[in-house]
Amino acid sequence: MEDEQTEVWQLLRLLDDPDHLEFPADFDYDRANDRASDLCHRLECDFGCSLYLLTGPGVQDATFRADIAIPPEATATGKQIWLRISNHGPLAIYGIGTIRASNRDADAGAELHPDDRARLESALIEHGYIIVPNDPLHEPYDGLNDKWRGRMNPPFTWFVRYFDYT
Repeated sequence: MEDEQTEVWQLLRLLDDPDHLEFPADFDYDRANDRASDLCHRLECDFGCSLYLLTGPGVQDATFRADIAIPPEATATGKQIWLRISNHGPLAIYGIGTIRASNRDADAGAELHPDDRARLESALIEHGYIIVPNDPLHEPYDGLNDKWRGRMNPPFTWFVRYFDYT
């Protein structure tokens, strides 16, 4: 478990480019949207429903690329499940409810039914995403960008760095 957490921190710090806050220098907008769309289609098949995908112009001034919401009636958990894809590398997170309600909960996915978790994680991994655990994302940002480091209102965390509006 400690090795996994060390690897997550190494990845978060590796991707932290202070000159490119919302997306990396080599960011391919169209490819990122296509990849998120492909993931959404896969999840529609896996969950047997139409899904809502928010990308493109709906996501501005943000460090993330896409949100996908899976309705409660399509889940074994019986609650809405959300996924968020970062602009930075292949980072992805997921949880129950809404992203605003769940993003500060260290165990946002703990209540997830094992079948839902398996479908989500299988689709994310097969599409090349890396699932980031919530715990490190809620630590105060102490990265390379002086402007963001120490910002307190609201507290600037690693979640904001890779998965929120700036």
